[in-house]
Amino acid sequence: MARVLVATDGSELAVAAGAEALRLLGSGHAYTLLTVLPPPGAPLLAEGDAAVAGVAGVGAGGLGAVPTYDSQVAEDEARALEREGRDILERTADGFGGELPAGAQRELRYGDAGPAICEVAADVGADVVVVGSHGSGFVRRVLVGSVSQHVVHHSPCPVLVVRQRDQDGTGSASE
Repeated sequence: MARVLVATDGSELAVAAGAEALRLLGSGHAYTLLTVLPPPGAPLLAEGDAAVAGVAGVGAGGLGAVPTYDSQVAEDEARALEREGRDILERTADGFGGELPAGAQRELRYGDAGPAICEVAADVGADVVVVGSHGSGFVRRVLVGSVSQHVVHHSPCPVLVVRQRDQDGTGSASE
């Protein structure tokens, strides 16, 4: 029995990639669904610290002032982000059409998606990582990066990349 890590951002492509992995690999494996979210909020400042952190000597409330957050706002943001992550995992699980094995794990991590996926793959001892790819061109990959490309180059195990299908049904490929 193989350990299959399905990385998802909740998009239609990511959900479809998970379903394609199940179709190709079968249900007789241990599946882990993973979503990686950005860390909740920027570094928090205590009430009143905005004046000290102002830009170019501009005080609190002025141009360039840094917003302040109290602990309740930070907690609310963290809870909302976690809810969003859990929703993504459930949406992905639903995309398996009831065929996801009963013991499938769900994992929520915070951080940069590419490195986090590789870290979780090592942590769970994955035999294969499944990711979706939008098939972006070279220029877009250079400018904004590619999670799937990072995972392909840094994963501790083989990676199944499921590409988005074109309107005519072509363009789906596994790398």
